[in-house]
Amino acid sequence: MRRKLLPLLEKEFNPKAVEHLAELAHLARKDEAFLSDTAKLRCDALSTFADGSYRIPIRDFASCSSEALTSRMIRMLTNKVRENAGELAALHVDAVRQLARSGENGKMLQLPGGVDVRRDNDALVFLPREKKNSTKKSSKKFSHEVELGGETSIALEEMGCVIRIRSIDWPTAGRDTSKSGGFALDEAKLNGPLVLRNMQPGDRMRPEGRQHAHKLSRLLNEKRISRWEREGWPVLENAKNIVWARGFVAAEFAATEHTQRAILVSEEPA
Repeated sequence: MRRKLLPLLEKEFNPKAVEHLAELAHLARKDEAFLSDTAKLRCDALSTFADGSYRIPIRDFASCSSEALTSRMIRMLTNKVRENAGELAALHVDAVRQLARSGENGKMLQLPGGVDVRRDNDALVFLPREKKNSTKKSSKKFSHEVELGGETSIALEEMGCVIRIRSIDWPTAGRDTSKSGGFALDEAKLNGPLVLRNMQPGDRMRPEGRQHAHKLSRLLNEKRISRWEREGWPVLENAKNIVWARGFVAAEFAATEHTQRAILVSEEPA
């Protein structure tokens, strides 16, 4: 180009062609620096890092009207979790944009460099593929038997939380679960010990306010809980009935104004 093309441009088109091209390159470098700095600021401000992955709300991602800016954000977030060699092509960047615009919840894209991008409700999650696979292998399964009466605290290392189960005098507690700090079960309606375990396929319950029993997976869908968050979802089983699940209490076993002794179930961070 230096020996043939540039001399031809100066001779046939414009004697200052090289000067103009140099000026254009200088302006392009300034634009690139501005876009890159802006993309970094947006990624730092809008994305959150947890468990080896970056999560960015789609509304914040889509609020940027510049494709040049979103392209750089996609590349930056990919590079943050990339563990193998591999560069994104324009078709990969466009696929991530399409996932943000109209992708179904749970849909996954595999990008070069061992990076996955997942649509998780109203967010995009960028994560290394190896980490996803290792998480899948270490499934969050647990089962703990709990005798009624007294107080029991069970640390679920798999979930990073502690479940407290305690027997209380319900009239003294004022029959107010919000003040008591959890969900209340009528102890008299329970038969034998409780089992605190992870959610399993087919689990069903009728939560308070519902006329019929539903699969727990459907109830979590309604709360927009992704299938990744459901892994290890804690439930309490009594005589093969789901009496409590995180966020729900079964209507048939819930404490009422007639309850004398209640089992209060609460959750705390580990």
